[in-house]
Amino acid sequence: VAALLRAAADAARQGRVVATPGGFTLSSLGSLGIDQFDPILYAPQIATLGLGRLRRTLELTDSGIQAREVMTATLVIDHRALDGADGARFLADLQASLVAAP
Repeated sequence: VAALLRAAADAARQGRVVATPGGFTLSSLGSLGIDQFDPILYAPQIATLGLGRLRRTLELTDSGIQAREVMTATLVIDHRALDGADGARFLADLQASLVAAP
């Protein structure tokens, strides 16, 4: 995600990107040490994903205490364009992809 975000930011700085209505915004404050925040949805965007910082935490499992890396993701959607269930499925797919990543 970070590499794609950098490439998109570079393209925007070079004037190679034209904003189109109905887009998706990614807002990450994790690099600033923010754990969680509520991103703002600006028209004409239909969704904004806010990512907090990656942090280590301890979790109690059936087999004992386990160290895990966690990150909070907050999705804000325009319900006139997307159903909330679609947003929930997107977050579930994002979580599954991140857990499965090497």
